[in-house]
Amino acid sequence: MKEFKDLLFQPHPIGEGTLQAVIDFDDISVSIVKSGKDSRFRHYSDGVSSYEVHAWNNKTEDTIWLSEYDAVLGWCSAEDISSLMLLIQTHPEKVLSRSANFEKSY
Repeated sequence: MKEFKDLLFQPHPIGEGTLQAVIDFDDISVSIVKSGKDSRFRHYSDGVSSYEVHAWNNKTEDTIWLSEYDAVLGWCSAEDISSLMLLIQTHPEKVLSRSANFEKSY
């Protein structure tokens, strides 16, 4: 099983020290972004130890809503991201169903 420690962060296209990792699973892709400490473009990240997470359905390219009010989960810890990655790998149908019907936040 893949988890946070397996992610490969690279410079985000906006630059300014922002980093991004994208990981593809069978039906779901996930983008994890860490804001640069001095970036003008603030993601839902503190630039130190929290990350912004966005996911989409690979077949339809639809965004998967990861919380009740937003398609993006903000200020996630490495442990939060590993938990989401485990859920995607073991029960992708639960994550995919969020794109149609929100059940509850992580």
